[in-house]
Amino acid sequence: MSKRSVDFRDLLIRYNIIPIIIIILGLSFYLEDIDGWLMHDDEGSYLYAIWRISEGEFPYRDFLSPQLPLFLYLGATLCKIFGPSVFVMRAFTSLAVFLTSFFIYLTAKRVFNHRVGLLSMLVFVMHPHIYWLGRLFLPEAYMLLFAVMGIYVFVLANLKNRWWGFSASGALFALATLCKLFGFLPLVGCLLFMSHEGLRTRAKWKQTLKNALALTVAYAALVGMVFAVFYLLTPHLYEAVLGHHLMQGAELTRWQVFRKGLQFYWTYFLKYPLFLLLTVPAIVRSFVRRDRLTTIFVWQLPTGLIFLFLSRSLEHRHLAYLVPVLCILFTSSLESLLLILASPSIETHLGLSPLRDNRIKWALSLLLTAVIAIPFLQKDRALAESRLPEKDTWRLADYIQAHTQPDDYILSDYPGLSFCAQRRTTHLGAYISSGATASGQITGQKLTKEIEDKGVRMILLHTWGGIPPPHQLLRLRDYGDFRHYVHTHFHLVRGFNRSGQLFQVYHAEDLNPVTPLNSNFGYQLTLRGYGFEKEMVEAGEDFGVILYWQSQQEMETDYTVFLHLVDNDNHLWGQLDMELEDCSYRKTSQWPAGEIYEQGLYLPMLIGTPPGRYRVRIGLYQKDTGERLNFLDENQAPAGTAYTLGEVTVTKPSKPLLDDLPIQHPLLRDLGDGVRLLGYNLVGDRVKPGDTVHLTFFWQALREMGRDYNLLLQIQNEDGYIGAQRVIQPANDTYPTSQWGQGETIRGQYDLPLNAAAPTGEYGLSINLVDSDTGQALVEDNLLLATLHILASERRFAIPEGIQHPMPASLGDDVLFLGYDLTATGVEPGGTLHLTLYWQTQRQMATSYTVFTHLLDGENRIWGQKDNIPCDGTCPTTSWVEGEVIVDEYDIVVQSDAPPGECVIEVGMYESETGQRLPVLDEGGQVQGDRVLLGKVMVK
Repeated sequence: MSKRSVDFRDLLIRYNIIPIIIIILGLSFYLEDIDGWLMHDDEGSYLYAIWRISEGEFPYRDFLSPQLPLFLYLGATLCKIFGPSVFVMRAFTSLAVFLTSFFIYLTAKRVFNHRVGLLSMLVFVMHPHIYWLGRLFLPEAYMLLFAVMGIYVFVLANLKNRWWGFSASGALFALATLCKLFGFLPLVGCLLFMSHEGLRTRAKWKQTLKNALALTVAYAALVGMVFAVFYLLTPHLYEAVLGHHLMQGAELTRWQVFRKGLQFYWTYFLKYPLFLLLTVPAIVRSFVRRDRLTTIFVWQLPTGLIFLFLSRSLEHRHLAYLVPVLCILFTSSLESLLLILASPSIETHLGLSPLRDNRIKWALSLLLTAVIAIPFLQKDRALAESRLPEKDTWRLADYIQAHTQPDDYILSDYPGLSFCAQRRTTHLGAYISSGATASGQITGQKLTKEIEDKGVRMILLHTWGGIPPPHQLLRLRDYGDFRHYVHTHFHLVRGFNRSGQLFQVYHAEDLNPVTPLNSNFGYQLTLRGYGFEKEMVEAGEDFGVILYWQSQQEMETDYTVFLHLVDNDNHLWGQLDMELEDCSYRKTSQWPAGEIYEQGLYLPMLIGTPPGRYRVRIGLYQKDTGERLNFLDENQAPAGTAYTLGEVTVTKPSKPLLDDLPIQHPLLRDLGDGVRLLGYNLVGDRVKPGDTVHLTFFWQALREMGRDYNLLLQIQNEDGYIGAQRVIQPANDTYPTSQWGQGETIRGQYDLPLNAAAPTGEYGLSINLVDSDTGQALVEDNLLLATLHILASERRFAIPEGIQHPMPASLGDDVLFLGYDLTATGVEPGGTLHLTLYWQTQRQMATSYTVFTHLLDGENRIWGQKDNIPCDGTCPTTSWVEGEVIVDEYDIVVQSDAPPGECVIEVGMYESETGQRLPVLDEGGQVQGDRVLLGKVMVK
């Protein structure tokens, strides 16, 4: 090797050029989208704490925090300088991680060599646990920095045997402890090492004792002084910090605590098995060869046994303080392997050339490190992708700010929301956590007192959903009493979806005007009123709905409520299904009769929804069967299964949205220079005559077109037969293309009914845009999208012989009811009636009707029903041709609580979305009602 290359390598090592490059490159990796995800609950409480300190409040006295003062005041200083910025706090945490990695490099280089130092540094920053900690504002990163600095100084002090070096090391361990309580464990590891050394070299025990005293006195003096100052300023320090840890799991036995610790170690090992196993050779080598400095790292490991005796909940991040020494031991094991391969005996015993070339050693070291590093990087990337940027936290913060004053107090499961909204919370509310609530450190009774003392204006409760699911306030020992207090002293004003976390938002004032109702759903529940969060909603935005339910009787069934956002063509633009629960999460089967309950829901809207007027529809169904409840009209007759609450106006989005479009068939085809078809969705390519083809198109406006274009939809076979054709607006009638803005994304939904008499075969589905004034097509040839296969339908035109109960009756001018078959005239509660209906088409229909079959008592109460599209949904009325006979079967399940007595079956047809029934006509064409009454049935 040339002298010039040796000098260059020495220059890189002497000035630590490579570690600096690693820090710069690594920071860019850590900082990618670092402030996009804001849903870590512990971090939120720390951010709130440093914000309040920067505003002049005092921790432990003015607000609860289990964290130690150095970490809090370091963050408060940054907050004071840079403002309450999540990016700044997390960026400095990342910087702390890389400074830690630099001291790992210096320590390993001092004990081993430059190669071990660099590889230890690399493995450390790529470790998934460190990557996770380094992208959040958590105390572990700062604890690690001071702890690794303390180990580095401790190594230097051992090399030079300077008592003041041990004092400096103790002071650094004290700083680590003042960032996080577990920061004292590296000090314990160093004391274990010194104890071992004192026993091994008994002649030097006095010097060892002197050094140990220098280490511990410096540590105790600094920690004791800080604790004393804070304890004098507020006696709550012990309760806030030590009480938080000691109260958790206090109900566990010693054996349960021990088993919990073993399970903790086992799950950690399963997470990083190869990495941990490859530290064993270094551990063994350090004791076999009595490598004194190496055992400094080894004696850190027994400190982890403390978790066998801690009753509090354990997380893998509690072992973060061991990751630096594990990384050093791992890479030193690789170095041991290289030493073996470089031994001259290798050539003798194995016939291999020893690895004497340093470049080969580097290459092999990197290769072996990659065995661990590549999986680490894959986990890092998976972790980053699991925390995709979310904006719901800021949307919720904006809502809080809009409905509270700057001096108002709020309370939430997550104090981080108070930080984002810049609103204060109560003393205990500053650190609501699952540990603090489950242990009894925070109780609902204490929170209630604080709510009243501080005049809290808004309370936000995480009630359902999210990862993890609700686990903070929900674990209050007196949660039921607390929830009842909130429900009775505050107004439920809306629901809010924070990236899967569903919140119920309560306010001291009723922000939502309530529209009174008296809608009866199947004699089970009455909808007494509702309120919309707002009447105008931005396209793609979710909005809140408040419902007021009253139970009519004690129920056996748990019902689910659905909300649908529909247009005039009954296309679905938003949907929410949620189990109906009261404020204590009791389902409807647990509700007593007569009580009124509030329910806050959050109805999501599809991205690309065209501006216009939309209806909000509501209904109830049984979750296990999907059977819907009918709502009853003024005459207590069934009037459909979906009730229209009211209307909302959807406006243009504030900015174009292209993310998360569920495009089944992407295209990116331009129709002229004004509009682009991004793609389409097609529900099935195999259809029958009379079926309706459901289509969704995704459009993007390339410019402001200034003209109105209609969409031509056509289904045509090779012979030129047109099986279906429509000319409609691409969006809707109230949002023509002349109003589309440049870059805007619009979703269109279309129903294309096939001719019931269409011949079988292959058809092409094609589209075009035509000028609404001139009829001129935008492109010369229609754009062919897909091939549809129209299948043959079996049809019957002869009226079956032997209909058990013939009774002809006309339903409007469309359908002739021929009669019915009934398997039995008696049934027990919970039993099933098998009913067969016979229909004949009078003329081809453009509307798909739903058949209803109800078992009624003498007071018209329904005790069994089956409503569906004919033939269990397989032969809609739009597919019927003139003269065709339909045999339609139903199984009607009688309710288990049906009283004994005489009942009658009523049948008929209605339009599913409006509930409008077809009239029943006599022979002279006069309306006789809207139902056909069949024979009587005896409930036994």
